[in-house]
Amino acid sequence: MRQVLNQSDFSAAKSAPELDLAAELKTGMNQLKAESFDLETAQIDYVKMKDSEAYTNYLKLSCQLGRFELRSLQTVDQQLAFWINLYNVLTVHGIIALGIRESVQEYSGFFEKVSYHVGGYLFSLDEIEHGILRGNQKRHLFAKRPFNSQDPRRHLMLSPLDPRLHFALVCGSHSCPPIGVYQADQIQQQLDLAARSFINSSQVQLEPQQQRISISKIFDWYGRDFGSRQDLLQFLALYRQDPAEQAWLRKNKNQIQISFLDYDWRLNQSA
Repeated sequence: MRQVLNQSDFSAAKSAPELDLAAELKTGMNQLKAESFDLETAQIDYVKMKDSEAYTNYLKLSCQLGRFELRSLQTVDQQLAFWINLYNVLTVHGIIALGIRESVQEYSGFFEKVSYHVGGYLFSLDEIEHGILRGNQKRHLFAKRPFNSQDPRRHLMLSPLDPRLHFALVCGSHSCPPIGVYQADQIQQQLDLAARSFINSSQVQLEPQQQRISISKIFDWYGRDFGSRQDLLQFLALYRQDPAEQAWLRKNKNQIQISFLDYDWRLNQSA
């Protein structure tokens, strides 16, 4: 059963500027998290959030999504910014609403069930990520596509798929990319920054002397989004900052051994 998080009596609240609604939600969520940060533990108190005025204000704003006019998103950049921001706030909202303490894996089917009403439709986290942002791709080999051939939400699918989105989406765990507020007029630069930040972090570990690299499980789960093995190494080289490492990745793309790091699903208490 879906867990729809923006159902309440706030539907008559004044609307925000439509194109900025998801960004405003993200800004509100960032404020909420900042106010719930415990200096003594250096962690976010997700449980405390529910009792705050900022959370009540966030709920009011999230209910405006039900009346959001999706046709107002006319460009790919507007669509990318809107859906990435929405996915990220819905993830954190789900953590708060469901009382998750350690990991989103505590709640069975978190990504399939946690949902928002948006523009007259329902969207789960999986439907936003795999249905819209990934162009109706399967979550894994044996899964169904999010939207069947008769689904009215199919017209919202984005194409071509932009693999940089994987560095912008947040799943609430330690191994997730950092959270940011994405703006349509800056989205291309922001996605480049997100990719560069991720690929130069501990999620991509190079060992030139051993002719191998250890990389995030994201590159395994979504391997098709990055193309062939050689395409992936070229992609990593494009965003790696060290020129010597760039050259090594390109020169040895046929010899490098690839292994995948364990994914840390523990709740990200500092983001």
